Amino acid sequence: MGSKTGLTTSAYERYGGSAVPILLTLMLSACAPGLAWAGAPALVRLVDGSSIAPTGDGKITFRNVGAPDGRQTIYSSRNPIINGHNLYAVDLVRTAAGWTTYFGGWKTAGQENDRIYRSTIAGLDASGAWSDPQVAIDSGVYQHVNDPSVVISGGVQHMVYTAARQVNHPRFGAFFRDWINYSSSTDGVAWSPASGVTSAEIVLTDPNGVGIGTITSIARPSLVKTDFGWKLWFDGRADNQPDSSLHCYLAHSTTAKPTSFELVHRYADIGGFPGFFEPDVVLRPDGTYFGVVQRHFNGLFQVASDDGVEFEFDGRFFDGDHPFHPRDHVSNPGLIYDQLNDVNYGVGFGTANSGLADHDIAFAYSQYVVHVRSPPASPGGQPVWHVFAVSNDAVEQRVSVFNFSDFDRVRLIDPTTGKILLEQDFTNANQSDVWELRFPPGVPADFNEEHGMDGIGLQ
Repeated sequence: MGSKTGLTTSAYERYGGSAVPILLTLMLSACAPGLAWAGAPALVRLVDGSSIAPTGDGKITFRNVGAPDGRQTIYSSRNPIINGHNLYAVDLVRTAAGWTTYFGGWKTAGQENDRIYRSTIAGLDASGAWSDPQVAIDSGVYQHVNDPSVVISGGVQHMVYTAARQVNHPRFGAFFRDWINYSSSTDGVAWSPASGVTSAEIVLTDPNGVGIGTITSIARPSLVKTDFGWKLWFDGRADNQPDSSLHCYLAHSTTAKPTSFELVHRYADIGGFPGFFEPDVVLRPDGTYFGVVQRHFNGLFQVASDDGVEFEFDGRFFDGDHPFHPRDHVSNPGLIYDQLNDVNYGVGFGTANSGLADHDIAFAYSQYVVHVRSPPASPGGQPVWHVFAVSNDAVEQRVSVFNFSDFDRVRLIDPTTGKILLEQDFTNANQSDVWELRFPPGVPADFNEEHGMDGIGLQ
């Protein structure tokens, strides 16, 4: 599609635009002017940017626009959030003190083995400076350990992860055979075992013939604790064939620890790609399942299920081809899910170039979609809607207005339904302004809950 940093015409066509360079041109919809409802929130200017000379990369900042549990996320301007030589496969866990994240790969150049690392940040805002990553699980007898998935249950942290070791095949020679291993910890720092050992490999059986062939290689797990045991999603290959197709599976366990599983379901491929690839799934308090999966290394998709077996694809969380995403691929996503309060703030993921060997960890936050309109430049012309934005943190967003300095409308759009929540006059706006979403007195008590605004004021 061409350069992502150059905002080519083809990039705009992907987002439904015309051949007008730099900005997407849209006709004003039939929505009546003014707020969408009586008593709805409004945008209030905090900082007047009129004294700052307009530039070709102008922006308008909007605060308090976090929208937890939204379907669409906004790429963070602070990315990559966690840097290394090749770090990815992020799994975030909410703790009383803040967040802990586990991920794998190479922290420094010259490493020969993937390791699993742990990093922490205080408070609820995950967009700040994380602690220096420390090794949680070393490679041990394996060449690589990666793809951690951690569940806290009964005061114990249970981790499953991919462990890869080199084996020999009579026809293919040496190749990597993946399996899923298990470790546990009471504090997230000291793990048992703390390095890869074959005795930590889980047991997987297939009494009902769910698998395509005999499953001999499994990887990239997502673990969930239920009232009836454990669910484990992963992908696998069959019959010791390194060139066999990957397929995605679900297994179930009733053991006290997630160490012995039985295959129960296989997911159909979608468009020639594994249908439930690199998942991160959580079980919500209402008994439903919510998650994210990756497709074709350029899209992260939200999924939901009532039973944890059959999932509906609810929309695209993040598009790796977005013009403000500077790299070629996204992979191994992890929800920014606060299990203590049952709120999802967005998604973390590996971001890499074409070789998939230079990952860093990036975040995108669930926020309201903000569009700013410039009036026609000449009589008979069309208005221009500025639709591209980055997030500064979980509740702040910057909309790019490029070299435009005149504005007349602003919209706030629900990131799940696409519904316009408010539209207001914006003729007094300038480049470099800072605006804040506020609620006037007398807002109906159920407005926040109905429109997901209970997460405003996150910081």
